Amino acid sequence: MAAKKDKDKSKESDKKDEKKEKSPAPAKKVAAGSSIFSLLFARGYREIFLSAILLIGGIVGLRLAWDRLSGSLATDPRYQVTAEQIVVTPQPAWIHADVKAEVIRDSSLSQLSLTDPKCAERVGQAFAMHSWIERVVRVEKQYPSRIVVEVAYRSPIAAVEVAGSGTAGLLFVDAAGILLPSQDFAENQTRNFLRIDAGRTAPSGVEGMPWGDAKVVKGAAIAAALGERFKDLSLYKIVATTTSTGNEQFELQTRDGGRIIWGHAPASEPLGEPTASSKIARLEAEATTRGGLSLSTLREPLDLTRPAPPIPVTSGSSTSPPAAAAISAS
Repeated sequence: MAAKKDKDKSKESDKKDEKKEKSPAPAKKVAAGSSIFSLLFARGYREIFLSAILLIGGIVGLRLAWDRLSGSLATDPRYQVTAEQIVVTPQPAWIHADVKAEVIRDSSLSQLSLTDPKCAERVGQAFAMHSWIERVVRVEKQYPSRIVVEVAYRSPIAAVEVAGSGTAGLLFVDAAGILLPSQDFAENQTRNFLRIDAGRTAPSGVEGMPWGDAKVVKGAAIAAALGERFKDLSLYKIVATTTSTGNEQFELQTRDGGRIIWGHAPASEPLGEPTASSKIARLEAEATTRGGLSLSTLREPLDLTRPAPPIPVTSGSSTSPPAAAAISAS
C-alpha cells in the first residue's frame, strides 16, 4: 500500500511540472515612448494608418491643383465678366435712371470672374441695395462670360405731400410705403398718382427704406387697392384724419373738394365696416348713379364705412326681377 501511495504522489508531481511548462510567459513591458508607434504599425492598425495618410495627401494635392488651375482660369477671357456681360431684367418705363449702371458703379462690378465662389452672392447683394429693386429673384453664372440677374422692381403708387423750407413738395412711395427716388419723376408725372396728405410728415430714412409713418403706409395701401381706378373716379387725394372720438381714419377727396369718408385702411377694418373691395364697388356704383364724383355731386360727404342703404322702391313698381328676354330659336 505504501508503494502505491508513493507512485500516485509521483504522478501528481509530474502533472504539476507539465502545467508549469505549458503556462505562457509573462508579457514584456513596452517602453512608454514606443507604445504609440507599436500600436500604429501593429497588423490591425497599419492599413488604417496608411489609408489616412493617403487620403490627407490626396486632399492636399487636389487643393494645390485647384489653386493652380483657378489661378490660370482667373485670367481666361471665357471666365471674365465685364459690365456688358451682366444681363439684368429690363426695367419698366417709369424708372428713368439706369439701375444696372448705377449698381455696377457703386459696387465696383465692372470686372468679375466666374471662378470666384462668392461672385453670385456679391452681385445679388449689390443689386438688392438699390432703391428701385424690391427683391433679387436669382443670380446665375453662365459659361462663357455671362451673369444673369433677375430682379423685381418697385412700382410707385402714390405721391406724399411734404413741406420743407416753406414750400410744399411731393415724394413718391410704393404700395408698402417705401420711399422711392423722387428725382426720377418729372413734374408732369404727378397727375398719374394719387396724393397722400398725412399731415406734417417726413421720411425717417433714405431712398429704398420704409417711410416710417403709419399714416403714410396705410394711405399707400388704400392707393394700391384703388389702383388706376382713381382716375375714372376723379379722385385726387387721400387724407389722414382723426374723428371726434380720437380714431384715425382716411378720406378721399376729388380735385374740387368733394369728400368721401373711406374709413380704415385695407385689412384693418373693424367689425361691421365694409372691406376695401366693397367700398370700391360702391364708389363705382355711386359714380355711375350721380354722373361722376365731384363737389357738385357730393354735397354731403359720402360715407363708405357703412353698408350702402337699400334702394327705395317707388309705389306701383314691382320688386320682382324683370323677366328674361326670350331668345329667338332662329
